[in-house]
Amino acid sequence: MPEISVLMSVYNGEAFLRDAIDSVLRQTFRDFELIVVNDGSTDATQRILDEYTDPRIRTFTFEENQGVGAALHFGLNQTVGKYIAKADADDIHAPERLYKQKKYLDEHADIDLVKAFIRYFPHDRAVEGTARFKNYKSFREDFKNGVTSSEDLCEKIYWTCCIPHTTIMARSESMKRIQYDPLLRVGEDYKLFYEMNKSGYRMGTLEEVLVDMRVSNDSTTVRMDSVFWETIYRIKKREIDSLFESGEKVYLWGAGAKGAAVAREILPRELEIQGFIDSDPTKKNSLLDGYRIFDPEVLNPNDKVLITSQPGLYAIGEELKKRGFKPLKDFIGFY
Repeated sequence: MPEISVLMSVYNGEAFLRDAIDSVLRQTFRDFELIVVNDGSTDATQRILDEYTDPRIRTFTFEENQGVGAALHFGLNQTVGKYIAKADADDIHAPERLYKQKKYLDEHADIDLVKAFIRYFPHDRAVEGTARFKNYKSFREDFKNGVTSSEDLCEKIYWTCCIPHTTIMARSESMKRIQYDPLLRVGEDYKLFYEMNKSGYRMGTLEEVLVDMRVSNDSTTVRMDSVFWETIYRIKKREIDSLFESGEKVYLWGAGAKGAAVAREILPRELEIQGFIDSDPTKKNSLLDGYRIFDPEVLNPNDKVLITSQPGLYAIGEELKKRGFKPLKDFIGFY
């Protein structure tokens, strides 16, 4: 029985699948199995998988596309390893990734899941020149890598997904108790981490770049924005709704496009919003989708806040804590 099960799902991944699989097969730690679930691909994905003869690779093929949640739910339940390592089908994994993460979990019996640092790279020059890739390198890379301690992870997973899915290694029994949601086509990783965190499982960080994450123009999240935001609300519905059930005023902090979309399309009509908060003085007293924009000084101690700014998420959360607001009780990040 292998020590580690590497879990990968793929849908129409012919362009980058070999790179990802080869980087797993180059691991210095050799006692692993690689579970690959082909989620109904219509390109050359299956032919590529059939080319591999390494006995550590076990492939499963869906006749029709069922979505990443269903593929990972199925794949997880085929694994037999003591530890589960997630690997995306287009990323590059450092040769010592499995060895180092296994060593970390062996030495930290109180930790159920460990993440690692990431480094984004463009899949071609066209992507490299895009504003999206530049945002990933200048902001998102630090955003994902910046939350490291178990205590910080426990707090901030309620705010956003600060764990890059493709970097995790977890204890098998812990992951299998929570499971991937087979109904989700996006956000399956965040729901897994969110529910593990709520259930008391501890998470840690190996503070080293162990995965190079490819940025392309074909990521699932890019193509499914509205579905993604609706999924995020459903994942943390209980925590968000509890802010509104307190009877106090609720503000959305972040008067940008995301905040407007959350107010207009995601939150149910019965959840009454007092208005927006934004630190930009030029927005003060203006309207966004009919809601007035206030500066932060409008807040009173009994008010509640849903943070809808992602670039400022961590800074806003820390500012609210300085003002005496309690995470979960008084505020939460939308994502």
